[in-house]
Amino acid sequence: MRFSLIFLTLFALPIFGATLPRKDADGIPGYGVEDLSWEITLPDDSNVTLSGTIEQVAEQLDTLSPTWRAGLDNANAETLEKRTYFDPQDVRCGNFPYLRNPFRITNGIKYLRGLSGRPANGPGPGNCGRVSCANTGAIWWCNDTPERKELASFGSIADGAQVIVDRCTVRGIDVGVPPSPSVQVAGQAFHPTGWNVIVRKDSC
Repeated sequence: MRFSLIFLTLFALPIFGATLPRKDADGIPGYGVEDLSWEITLPDDSNVTLSGTIEQVAEQLDTLSPTWRAGLDNANAETLEKRTYFDPQDVRCGNFPYLRNPFRITNGIKYLRGLSGRPANGPGPGNCGRVSCANTGAIWWCNDTPERKELASFGSIADGAQVIVDRCTVRGIDVGVPPSPSVQVAGQAFHPTGWNVIVRKDSC
């Protein structure tokens, strides 16, 4: 089962209210920050609008429709067949605070791949929304064009996050007693059509 969702920012649809900086987010220098709303069609064809990151929306969906997670694996298999390409030269690593353990954003990527609909972001440049945040691991999506930006699918954002994990994961040793292995990631993937994805440590 896949939900039909339309990804909206408060800036793009003023009916939801004024654009406000997220107080629980660390922010991104040079970028504006917007709260996000998700217009969701439930299995009974009723519509609800939920706000927050995809994890916060998932918790609300658990109450509204407890069986919604059942279709995630099939939906992920479908979106994996149609990847959005990012040029490796357009991926910057280490330009944001490092997140320990890249696996912390795995669920965010999985949730995004499981959503139907087309994500849209208000005019930029530098217009960002935090689409996922859990266990200090965040995924941001930013519009770098002066026009409203709409993507083919939520999987495109997930693809940007995945390429950052694949290319920017750093392995080392934590200084401690005793020393222990360390795996961390941070980066930004730019798409040639004027948008980018950020993976970083954040306050969730």
